[in-house]
Amino acid sequence: MSNKFEVGIVFKWKEYPYSHNKNVIKDRWFVYLGETSPYNGNIEIISYIATTTTKLEKYNKGGERENHKFVKFEKAKYPIFDKDCILDLDMREPCLIKKELEECNKIEIIGKIDNQTMKIIYKKICESKKFTKKEKMDIYNSYKRYGITEINKPK
Repeated sequence: MSNKFEVGIVFKWKEYPYSHNKNVIKDRWFVYLGETSPYNGNIEIISYIATTTTKLEKYNKGGERENHKFVKFEKAKYPIFDKDCILDLDMREPCLIKKELEECNKIEIIGKIDNQTMKIIYKKICESKKFTKKEKMDIYNSYKRYGITEINKPK
């Protein structure tokens, strides 16, 4: 059985192998942000994903990540998540081949974030210096392809 990914999908990856801390392999939660265009002659579609963290204190005033571009999800408002967490858009994950994500048996699709919240995430992506102009355009085009409209092209 394969996973189906589109903008806004929340998924859990058991024993995520690409951790920033190479000594720690653990389950991670992600949001699917978009992909390269399948219409530009790309042999393989590359996916853009972002992970969540429950280390909320790092994003408070005076915290080491207070200036990062992020979106906070409170479990009470976003029951798709099992804990309060932060989607840090400045902590980049590797870009992965979409087909490999779809076929990975360690990935569980949890649900989907609503379009209005995805627009907030898009705004933070556009503000982030961690995404290239091309990546921002790929994500913009992905949002459009998956029906999230009324967003501005990245500058």
